Amino acid sequence: MDREWTKYSDSSEPPSAGPGKKKRRGAASKIRARKNTQMIQNPGVLELTFTGENPGIAMDLRGETELTKGPYKVVFELTGSWKGSGEIFYTTNAQSILPKGEVVKFEITGSDEEQKICVDLKTEKVLNQIRIDVADGAGSAMIKNLRLLSRDGGVLKDWTP
Repeated sequence: MDREWTKYSDSSEPPSAGPGKKKRRGAASKIRARKNTQMIQNPGVLELTFTGENPGIAMDLRGETELTKGPYKVVFELTGSWKGSGEIFYTTNAQSILPKGEVVKFEITGSDEEQKICVDLKTEKVLNQIRIDVADGAGSAMIKNLRLLSRDGGVLKDWTP
């Protein structure tokens, strides 16, 4: 045996052969741009540019300890030229991945005027992940005051402080 290549341990258990647990990237509930999405985060606003199909943003809430059980509301102001329906996907099971959770659709008017969006997430469980799609292809949008509210209307998360 070559000392340079051998792991020594006082434990009676053999060392694991695998790479070990994956470490989670970034802080819990941090917002991230999905594929085909470029996001610039400024105080109070997310500037989004979409370059292809299936763009959006996602938030991982699995590390949040102070998150209460639902129901919830996701609220924000949206400005963008896309007209049609938007979608909010969410999971309440830590093993489920997006978009294999629940989905709620909402109407998008497609205007230079801010549109107030308020979407009810009708679950009694604790959220794990949220994904928001506000376009279905190339384009741009601005999201202001993106917040997650509790059943009593209190702010649980503010992603655009």
